[in-house]
Amino acid sequence: ASDGAWTPPPPKDGFQRLLSAVQGEREIVNAGTPVLRERAQEVRRERIGDADVQAVIEEMVETLRGPTAKGIPGTSPRGVGLAAPQVGIPSRVIVLEDVAAEIEKLPREAVQKQRREAFACKVIINPVLEPVGNRTAVFYEGCLSVPGYRGLVERHLEVRCTGLDHKGNDVDFVAKGWMARILQHEVDHLDGTLYVDRMFSRSFRRVDKLDEPGPGPNDEFGATPPEGERSGASGFGGGAAVGTAKPKTGVKFESAGQQAKRVAKGFPKARGGKGGKKRR
Repeated sequence: ASDGAWTPPPPKDGFQRLLSAVQGEREIVNAGTPVLRERAQEVRRERIGDADVQAVIEEMVETLRGPTAKGIPGTSPRGVGLAAPQVGIPSRVIVLEDVAAEIEKLPREAVQKQRREAFACKVIINPVLEPVGNRTAVFYEGCLSVPGYRGLVERHLEVRCTGLDHKGNDVDFVAKGWMARILQHEVDHLDGTLYVDRMFSRSFRRVDKLDEPGPGPNDEFGATPPEGERSGASGFGGGAAVGTAKPKTGVKFESAGQQAKRVAKGFPKARGGKGGKKRR
């Protein structure tokens, strides 16, 4: 089975490069856009090779990479993951990539604590996640659709990912650490869920306030845990007191048969406000 690694298409000729430059990148939609709160539709295996599906995948990769996709020196990718609903397309497609050059900019202690390692671009279609073990980790998350803010979210430390790759081949691999977190975050998008739905609500803050002390215990919302690994999902998210709520990491169990019953026809078009429009 594949691990979802993305193989770039053949180099474009002069006309194709000009057309891409004119079309520009997909616009990332923000919280409040309806498509971000809807369950995305499966993509049929036989449709994956179609030109429109492949074009969307390529545009998602370019949008995630931002100016680095054009080879502009001194620039950074927009993020480490992107789901189709974030560009206005209600389909179960995600792309993710974490590059070494960006990781090297971070403190070594933080990288080790987050178990963050570089990996090449992956494209997963109709992804399904299963937790491996019961260990979880709490770290700040951000989102391209909720720009400028962060919140503490508990996620499974290790997950098994199944689905299809950009060629329609079966995907089956185990992700650990930060890659596992990215997968859970992006799959949440496919179910109309944002990280703010799962975060410890009192940890929510602007990016420029990340170094400020965390909130203390609260009679109504309980304690906000420190960053780091935990021995098991013990209740979190939605303002729940630690140890009193059901796990809300975002991982769902779903058999291949259950998924097949929900497969929708075709590849949905972009919708939702101004989402999906290309930026020149």
